[in-house]
Amino acid sequence: MNHIDNPFSVETPELMEAQDICDLFVPNEEYYSLEVGGHVFLHGHRGSGKSMMFRRLSPDCQSIIQGKKVSDLDFFGVYTSIKKTDIDILDYSAIENPRTQAIISEHVLVCFVVLKILHEIGERFDLSTTEVGDNFSNFVRNDLYELLTDNGIQDKNVSSLQDVHDGVCAFQKAIKLFDSFFKYHISFLKRTLFQMGSQQNYEGPLLAFYDTLLPFIEKLIKLDFMPNGPLFLLIDDVDNLNLSQTKVLNSWVSYRTTDTVSFKLATQLNYKTFTTVSGRRIEAPHDFSEIHYSNVYTGSKKDKYPEWVYQIAKKRLDNYFSRIHGLDYDFDPREFFPVDQKQENAIKKIAEKYKSGDIAGRGYRANDDAYRYARPDYIASLGGISKNTSTYKYAGFDQLVHLSSGVIRYFLEPASKMYNLQARHSEGKIFSAIKPTYQDSVIREESDKLLFNHIDDLLIEVEHDDSPNHKEKLDTITKLRNLIFSIGSLFYSAIKSNNAERRFFSFAISDPEKMSPELRAVLSLGVQEGYFYQSHVGTKEGMGRTKLFVLTRRLAPSFNLDPIGFSAYKFLTCHFLEQSMNKPKSLVNKLKTNGFDSIDDALEPKQQSLL
Repeated sequence: MNHIDNPFSVETPELMEAQDICDLFVPNEEYYSLEVGGHVFLHGHRGSGKSMMFRRLSPDCQSIIQGKKVSDLDFFGVYTSIKKTDIDILDYSAIENPRTQAIISEHVLVCFVVLKILHEIGERFDLSTTEVGDNFSNFVRNDLYELLTDNGIQDKNVSSLQDVHDGVCAFQKAIKLFDSFFKYHISFLKRTLFQMGSQQNYEGPLLAFYDTLLPFIEKLIKLDFMPNGPLFLLIDDVDNLNLSQTKVLNSWVSYRTTDTVSFKLATQLNYKTFTTVSGRRIEAPHDFSEIHYSNVYTGSKKDKYPEWVYQIAKKRLDNYFSRIHGLDYDFDPREFFPVDQKQENAIKKIAEKYKSGDIAGRGYRANDDAYRYARPDYIASLGGISKNTSTYKYAGFDQLVHLSSGVIRYFLEPASKMYNLQARHSEGKIFSAIKPTYQDSVIREESDKLLFNHIDDLLIEVEHDDSPNHKEKLDTITKLRNLIFSIGSLFYSAIKSNNAERRFFSFAISDPEKMSPELRAVLSLGVQEGYFYQSHVGTKEGMGRTKLFVLTRRLAPSFNLDPIGFSAYKFLTCHFLEQSMNKPKSLVNKLKTNGFDSIDDALEPKQQSLL
């Protein structure tokens, strides 16, 4: 970590040294679920820590953590990311037959995985030594050669495998062989695309899971230098696979191979399908276990997230100042990210008035009212005649944790910018705290980037998209922006109201049976892009469940919302949501003129008589 000049820098895990991974990572419950055998899907927003979890399962990290040689580990992890390869941009549109697409998709996935396994072996073992080299060269010369020839693959590169006599040569020839298989596939697809309408003959090899990949792994993990356990394929960003490749991967997951190979697959909430090539749907827990990583912190485990972030921040501060500045100091992140004391004193005074009864409470306990309403009251007071809501300071470690909305990157990236801002104003002097003003400045800038810049980037990306549903995508993004503005404005107007509940960050669908495909697409995009988190709650009638959508707290500064602690949820009709995403100005103007209470009756369906 010596090259890092900021304790909160966010590095790409696959490019980080194993020691840095071990120094910075703080395990959590979800991580330990990945360490055991079995296929696992890990779903989470970008930046939630999935890649870090996978990278820590790699052999070099596990060797440091367990204090063992790689050969003595319990499993051999092979980490890779789809986004770093051209496997996700291959165009299969020229191949009309779905079965042909599946066969070629499986071939390229097998080549891709085998190459990653071979590269991991080359990184973790010294193939030039007699003990390891002889063992591996014997595997290539006999087992791999026999495996390929039994599948009817006969060419000079396969024959040359019998000529290897040392580990390095065996490694190079194996890499070259599977690379040639992969390149032939690329070349075939390109010829097919450029000569559409004419028949292209595929004369290359066709490798599959059961006849190539599985026996390859079975024989490989039995080599003397390999760990005595299964091989974990840690594949990040599997959303980037095309539909045909996704179905192939699902077929592999459906096989009972966990004693030999376990698939650990990370998605960014946009996995295309759970259907196999044969049309069967894989399901949890029968075929795999599933972790919804971003949702963990909106449910029963939400209380554990602040402590996890605290440990990560503390570890980074202690390591950084020890290694860079030689300081042996026990950092407290709450002291490093202090609150605005003047603001907190003002909020405390309001809380005391609730406790003493000077302000009439809304609930049964004065202490609860003080906790729930003192901060919203303070924010509302800043938005009076003087319109000073921008003077509210989003500062203090606990407030920053809430603002990160359960995604660790959304704590670390702003913290990194705050550190740089403080450093620029410290004139080279070592500092032990970041001013609340600098914290607030960065947080507000990040919120506006999410609200404006990110939506603009999505629009620009689609504007250069020549797909048939180009206009539909643009409309969905625009309506998402409208919906976010409407919901944010609605929640702020609640803070200023006399309603019993004033702090909202969530809304539940009161009539899910009326949800249109258009509304479903907008909400789905909002979840995928991190504007909403999805969960479920009981219906207002108390019978059954309905969808709950939680607005990311990262947007709190843009709408002057209170991000801390308890927040209620509001039942909204599909009709109201559709109006919000189609005609947001009329709603916002009504809220500005008449306030939250004036439209409260329009938000939910009227209670109908059974008679």
